[in-house]
Amino acid sequence: MIFETYMAFSLTLLALVAGTVLLGSVDKLSPCCKIPAKMAGFLTVGLSIVQLLCASYNTVKYWEDGVYKRSEACSMKSGDAGDKMMMNQMMMKPMMGDGMGPQGMSPGKGPNNPGQMPPEPKRDSGNHE
Repeated sequence: MIFETYMAFSLTLLALVAGTVLLGSVDKLSPCCKIPAKMAGFLTVGLSIVQLLCASYNTVKYWEDGVYKRSEACSMKSGDAGDKMMMNQMMMKPMMGDGMGPQGMSPGKGPNNPGQMPPEPKRDSGNHE
């Protein structure tokens, strides 16, 4: 959630800078392009300001609701301690289960038996009326 907020702010600031640069370079354009360039510049700057206000409002709202605290707790859980705990859990599980190991390789045993071919699909005789 925090990443989306950062992306919204940075993309909006880029659009705001682009609109400002466009407005600053309007004087260097030919007379036929000045009006559309000014309109595009003002539209970009105006929409960027509105987007910054909306992103700010939503960020404060989510912060007050505690959404960012939950996402920080989740990211802390997946650190080194979480990785070590997951590795310990994996080591505790038995590696030889149903269908695995030498006893599961005989024909007819186990769900993933490589020696057993899947059944052929039934084919229609071709008489369609």
